[in-house]
Amino acid sequence: MSAADVAFWLAQAGAQVLAGALAWFVGGAAHRRLRISHAAFGYWLALWLLALAPSVAASVWHASGAAAPAWPLPSGLPLPRLDAFAADAAPAHAAEAVATQPVVDLAGALLALYLAGVACSLARWLRGGVALRGLLRAARDAGERLPGAHSRRELQALRARGVQVVLSREAATAFAVGWPRRRVVVPEALAAHLDDAQLALVLRHEAAHLRRLDPERDALMRLAQAALWFNPFLRMLAARVQLAAELRCDAAAIGADPGRRRPCAQAYLATLRLAAGRAAPAGASAFARRRDPGQHQLRMQHMLHGDDRPRLRRGARLALLALALGGSAALAAAQAAGGGDPARIAAPVAAPTNHEDTGTASTKPAADVRRLASPQAAANAAPAPIALAVPLADTRITSRYGVSGGIRIRPHRGIDFAARRGTRVYAPAAALVVAATDRYPEGERYGKVVVLDHGDGWQTLYAHLQDFDVHEGQRIAAGAPIGSSGASGQATGPHLHMEVLHDGQRVDPEPLLR
Repeated sequence: MSAADVAFWLAQAGAQVLAGALAWFVGGAAHRRLRISHAAFGYWLALWLLALAPSVAASVWHASGAAAPAWPLPSGLPLPRLDAFAADAAPAHAAEAVATQPVVDLAGALLALYLAGVACSLARWLRGGVALRGLLRAARDAGERLPGAHSRRELQALRARGVQVVLSREAATAFAVGWPRRRVVVPEALAAHLDDAQLALVLRHEAAHLRRLDPERDALMRLAQAALWFNPFLRMLAARVQLAAELRCDAAAIGADPGRRRPCAQAYLATLRLAAGRAAPAGASAFARRRDPGQHQLRMQHMLHGDDRPRLRRGARLALLALALGGSAALAAAQAAGGGDPARIAAPVAAPTNHEDTGTASTKPAADVRRLASPQAAANAAPAPIALAVPLADTRITSRYGVSGGIRIRPHRGIDFAARRGTRVYAPAAALVVAATDRYPEGERYGKVVVLDHGDGWQTLYAHLQDFDVHEGQRIAAGAPIGSSGASGQATGPHLHMEVLHDGQRVDPEPLLR
């Protein structure tokens, strides 16, 4: 993992925690201010998804490579002299390589820490799954051992839907399992303690969980939270999602019959007493699985008196969905931008010209080339002694010359262009090819490199190429293809890194581009 990878994924981790904090605090404030129902399942699920959006957007853009954020290297290497490729010389800039080594070591440590957290989260989940499997293996079919007509009627309804009801000596609470076989598990002690009407309500509650696919949804959320174990707000939002799921299943069990309210509350109290000090198995959607006294009190209130807060209307739900999708799209667009300026100024491509002893004809299409122009750079630029065409068609600069801070040990020594993998790179002016190699001296991080000499002390370098179409010693015309962009060396995504040197000193390439 390179220093650029460290910067990219640390930024995503920070964005993930920040998005979770905003969703928790802003969403919670809106919930209290608007008196939204605690059973508004969609509301809390949308907030959970918004908190998850930065990681999803970053992973998609990073994996696709399409307009991926081109996080540049923390420091550049000097352009080679014309004879630098003649022999393998000892590194003349070893101090610069040593300076970046701690960043690479930090990357390994951070990656190990992250993977250890994921492993611990998955190990806890796996341990719960093994315990659940053993519990299900020891459970026995309920058969006709239920206390009365109401509970047997619910049992028959579940069987008709392919759901098995089993009794377990080990279970502390009733719960539903969605995979690999849909089941409702009821503790034998609970079945013996509850009367017929109360047990029927417990079965109706768990049947509602299965109808709404709550066990499967809960498993997916647990998997996402294992990958993002460092974000506490994601777990807090998931707890509110589960509470809303329990409340709506309570309401489904009671239905429109107010006579079921008290028996449902009594069954819930009996379940709490039986489950005191014991946790429900991982992956199970349980009738009483939360230990928060406030949540238990809220559920009792809903069971006995109903929901005194209004549900979200359809228009509000649609607006919330639009907000969630819009927020996700905005985050994805931010990832795609890669920190570049969205403004683009069109500039025509310089027409191909002949160079003395040119051996390669220009094949660059005569099309408009777009690039970003920094107003500050344009204002401070001296009259350009050399004019360079933009090396890519439809170009966008993502990192400019001289940028420092963050993970950069030294100011950025070139400019980076966003480019898809395989995008053609063209010579900005007539030149002699002095290097076309994947063994750039003292700079393996640069990957495949082409260096052009334009005369009068001017040289340009192009790094992270996928391949090159020229060879050392070849003379080429302006606009001739020299290779294609890629992500060779150490780069988090496809892009083109360009540097300009005049008389052995780096200069800002941007004012020279025409």
